[in-house]
Amino acid sequence: MKLATFIAPGETAAQAGEVRGDEIVAFTTGTILDRLQSGDRTPADGQSFALTDVQLLEPVPRPPAIFCIGRNYAAHIAELGSEKPEKPLVFLKLPLSSVPPSDSTRYASAEAVATARAANGCTAGCFQPRPPTIPCGGQWSSRL
Repeated sequence: MKLATFIAPGETAAQAGEVRGDEIVAFTTGTILDRLQSGDRTPADGQSFALTDVQLLEPVPRPPAIFCIGRNYAAHIAELGSEKPEKPLVFLKLPLSSVPPSDSTRYASAEAVATARAANGCTAGCFQPRPPTIPCGGQWSSRL
């Protein structure tokens, strides 16, 4: 079952639905998070829409946490030129990392990053242009 949150044509409110091929069928009540928390696997039985006619949103808007598994399939391991891990590599992403399929990730300007780091007591040596996290002024700060 593929779950999605969407806005139907002519509507403004988000709805939960089940993707079936080239269409999405609305659930009559609740959100995707409600369904995940309850374990309800009942198929959607509401109105259906063509996927091309709806606006897809994040599956779970404003998720409480995003758990990720790294190097979990052969193509990704080959792409990275690394070995298969002995154990799953689990890491977290910030909830604001979630964006709708049609949206793009926004990055802060280098000036904004430098200003924020200076305000947190980070020296010039702290700045590195790639993610994950680094300690700055005794606090953990996400690299942008």
